[in-house]
Amino acid sequence: MDAIREWRSVTLPPEVRTVVTMLSMEERQFLYAMGRDYWTGEGAIIYAGCFLGGSTLALGMGVQANSRGLTRRGAIYSYDLFVADAHQAGSYLKKFGTFAAGDSVRPIFDWQTREVASLLEVHEGDVRNCTWPAEVAIDVLFIDLAKTWSINDVIVREFFPALVPGRSIVIQQDYVHPTCPWLAVTMEHLADYFEPLAYVPGNSMIYGVRQAVPHSAVDDAQISRLSDEQKRDLLDRAI
Repeated sequence: MDAIREWRSVTLPPEVRTVVTMLSMEERQFLYAMGRDYWTGEGAIIYAGCFLGGSTLALGMGVQANSRGLTRRGAIYSYDLFVADAHQAGSYLKKFGTFAAGDSVRPIFDWQTREVASLLEVHEGDVRNCTWPAEVAIDVLFIDLAKTWSINDVIVREFFPALVPGRSIVIQQDYVHPTCPWLAVTMEHLADYFEPLAYVPGNSMIYGVRQAVPHSAVDDAQISRLSDEQKRDLLDRAI
């Protein structure tokens, strides 16, 4: 767990420092540390919500610098619609030309992650249509696209049962954002299975896995179906 405790001391490669991304420099430090110092190569790295690829680049360059020499195709599974919205078109995408809401940003992702492309398995489209085989272990699960109750339900159902106790970590990137209350509700609802390990200021909460999350805990008890009273109680507990 040293990488989780000492991520602030990481010096980022210039490419990761200058890449166009929504993520703060601190978040990039944490992701780079996870690839370089934490990942054991035993399971997959999931990046759900990679946008223009800055975060994927941080993870990938960390994996490339991993002293265990673990680079391989499929080390990092990246999920995104790769479709611009109006806010993105008017801000982050200006550096790449003229974009409008609905335009594909996949070419930008591919260009920004070209140095780590050999590590990636990219899934373009609605993550709610994805399935993940529970027998394929996940070491690092970075969640940055759970922007609705229904997407959150799918991520919990598909990915959480593949987490490994004592080894896997879950990074909830939007945890402190008031527009995504389901993240705090989720982690409190499943608190028996997780323990908080670290916090990247302003954004991400990082959790370790105490015990395996059984399918019975996530298949039939969708977070979105909890009562309003249950959700409020879980938010109060999170606070």
